[in-house]
Amino acid sequence: MRTPILLVLALALFACQPFDYGPAVLGAGSRESHLNQRNIERITVASGGLHLRGKFAVLADIHVYYDELAAAVRNLNADTSIDFVVIAGDVTQYGYAGEYRMLSTILSRLRAPVIVGIGNHDEQAGGTALYEELYGPTDFTFAWRGYEFVFFDDNARGTPQSVPDWAWLETALAQAGDSLRIIPVCHAPPFSDQLDSAKSQRLVDLYAENHAVIVIGAHLHNYHYGQPFGDGIDYLTADDIGDRDYVLVTLEDGKASVERVFF
Repeated sequence: MRTPILLVLALALFACQPFDYGPAVLGAGSRESHLNQRNIERITVASGGLHLRGKFAVLADIHVYYDELAAAVRNLNADTSIDFVVIAGDVTQYGYAGEYRMLSTILSRLRAPVIVGIGNHDEQAGGTALYEELYGPTDFTFAWRGYEFVFFDDNARGTPQSVPDWAWLETALAQAGDSLRIIPVCHAPPFSDQLDSAKSQRLVDLYAENHAVIVIGAHLHNYHYGQPFGDGIDYLTADDIGDRDYVLVTLEDGKASVERVFF
């Protein structure tokens, strides 16, 4: 007896499910790996030798908003003034390989280099290993036009005391010295639910001690820009991409200004 075609299709779909949506590997032989470092090399090579001037875009909390992300990419590609793009974490909903692959496909259409930070959703279901395979270490730095960008994992809720990696972070901030202006980038701002009061205060103190130009985060699914701690340090919290907006950060002579862009 011939198997009904609808049943065949249903079985095929079910069989493919773990590979597309489950916590699987990204795929043996994939040429996509350590994308952050590759894009950092593109950024630094194309720096043009200009000092303390530039512009980058900040996106965050992609989750499953793939249509909105694709629309943002088209909008960003039309703006030739942008030097690179930062995504401040939560690029997946469940940390699944299929989500990382979908993200990678859409981001590959970006004209500008893109640097991706890790969020708490990205660490679910073994997602940290997938992130590291695709983008590289969760804690890293790079220097650009007189600024030191310090990306780090601060998704501390329900994790050991080692998050953030305080020794690494303090060293990374201190090594910039007086010659480079600090721009920390992490997923959760100090006033979020990811950090207890002690860790939050420790981060705030570190940023102030090292004279951060602007602190970039996300996680709250709302846009906010200001100086919540009254210490002269600007904090930018990017909205989720589902609200169809991102932020442009312009750096000029050691200072930052921001513009919220709707698309």
